[in-house]
Amino acid sequence: MLTKDKLIQSFNSRNACNAREGTNCYRLFHGEGDGYDGLTIDIYNEYVVVQFFKKELFRDRDEITALVVESITEKYRSVKGIVFKDRTQIAGENPQDARKSIPVWGNVPPDSYTVFQNNMVLDVDLLHGQSTGVFLDMREMRDRMLPFYDSCRSLLNLFSYTGAFSIHALLHGVSRAVNIDLSKTVLRRAMNNYQLNSLDCDGRDFIAGDVGDMLKVLRKKEQRFDMAVYDPPTFSRNGKKVFNVRRDYRKHLEMLSEIIKGGYVLTSVNAASISKREYRSYHPDDWMPVMWGNESKDFPFVGEPYLKVAVWKVP
Repeated sequence: MLTKDKLIQSFNSRNACNAREGTNCYRLFHGEGDGYDGLTIDIYNEYVVVQFFKKELFRDRDEITALVVESITEKYRSVKGIVFKDRTQIAGENPQDARKSIPVWGNVPPDSYTVFQNNMVLDVDLLHGQSTGVFLDMREMRDRMLPFYDSCRSLLNLFSYTGAFSIHALLHGVSRAVNIDLSKTVLRRAMNNYQLNSLDCDGRDFIAGDVGDMLKVLRKKEQRFDMAVYDPPTFSRNGKKVFNVRRDYRKHLEMLSEIIKGGYVLTSVNAASISKREYRSYHPDDWMPVMWGNESKDFPFVGEPYLKVAVWKVP
C-alpha cells in the first residue's frame, strides 16, 4: 500500500541528490525498491514526472495521484508543475500520443526545458515521448568515468542518443567525440546540448545511421579511437533491420576490438531479463573489465540490478 509516509521517506533518502552541486534531476521514488512496484517519480528541477508501469495501479489512480501531489508540494516547495505518463499503453499508429504526459498539478512544463546533470546543461522534453532526453540512472557512472579521460583524446559514442556521454567527456579534457545514432531527431538534440554547454559543434561529428553498418565503415577506413561508449537499447527496429542485444551485441564489440585497440570501452545492458553473467558473455574473451557499475543510488533495487555497466580494457 502506498502512503504519504512511504513517499516522504523515499524523498528524504534523496537529500544527498538534492544537495548535489551541478545536478538538479534525479529519481525520487523507484517502484519496488522504494516499496511500491510499478510507480516511479522523477524530479527535473521545477517539474516532476510521475509514471505508471502497471495497469493494476489504475484502480487507485486518483488516490495515488493525490498522495504524490500532496507529498511533492510539501517536500519541494519550488516545484511548479507535476505531470503523469502512462507507460502501460501500447503504442498504436501514433506512438507519441500514447506516451504524452498529462498535467495533474500546477503549470505545464515548456516543450523545451534545461536541467543540470554532472555539471552539464541538458535539454529535456517532459511532455512528449517515452524518454525525456537524459538517462538519470547513469549519473554516477559518468562521474566514475573521469579518471579514464586522462588518457583519452577521442571518443566514439554509439547509440549516442542526446549526447550526454560525449558532452561529459569533452568538458573533462577529451578533444573530440563522434556520435552515431539512427535518429536524426536525437542527433539534433545532441547538437543543441553541445551548444548549451558552449562546445564547438561540428556537424561531421554527428552521424545518422545504423551502428552495425557504421562500425563496418570505420573498420574498413581503419579509423581509431581511444575510447568508446556502447549503450544500446535492448531492441530496436530500422525498417527491415532489427537490433537485438542477444544477437548483435558481441558482433558489434568484436568490430570495436579493432577500432579501439589498446583503449577502453564502456558497455551497458539495461534489462532485468539479462543477468550479469550473460552480459559479460557478450564481450570478447580477451577484453578485461576494469570497473563494474549499475544504476545510481536513487534507483534502489530488489534482487539483481537491471542496469549492468562496465569499463573494459581492449588489448
